[in-house]
Amino acid sequence: MSRPAEKLTSALIEDFEFLEDWSSRYAYLIELGEKLPALDEPYRTEENRVKGCMSQVWVHATAHQDSRKVDFSGDCDTAIIKGILAVLIELMSGLTPEEIEDLDLEALFDALQLRENLSPSRHFGVYAIVELMKQQARDVGSDLALNSCQPGRDTQRAAPSPVTCHLFPNQIPRRSSSCKGSMI
Repeated sequence: MSRPAEKLTSALIEDFEFLEDWSSRYAYLIELGEKLPALDEPYRTEENRVKGCMSQVWVHATAHQDSRKVDFSGDCDTAIIKGILAVLIELMSGLTPEEIEDLDLEALFDALQLRENLSPSRHFGVYAIVELMKQQARDVGSDLALNSCQPGRDTQRAAPSPVTCHLFPNQIPRRSSSCKGSMI
């Protein structure tokens, strides 16, 4: 795992351990999702839609300028899955396709206890999101490799601004308006 991904993973696990119960953790995920910038309408395509997820989820990968790294943007119509999507975008953006493949997301999900605390359909949807993000990273990596061998070809796909959310470096929401009431 890359150094930035390790730091983000550790910070997220630390934040989750600080929060005492799953009601607080759901609220935290919801807040992370609220911070995720909306996905521009042109990227809400069938190609970018996550299949196998009950929620409407879109993910879009773009080549990081001047490197083999990939940035992601995305959106979702449900609060908790949008929060998980925000975590995945923050974790995977700025990595190479190989680094994304090497991420041990299963260990992260186990440490966060997502399997035990998400419904089976949500759990399945999270893995569908991960698989689409990995596939898009491979596709962007392949496009970059192909374009680097052909002078004069543009190596950038049309894309929104690079994603830099910085969602959870030691910024646990203590009590905000989005943490009041039932979150589920």
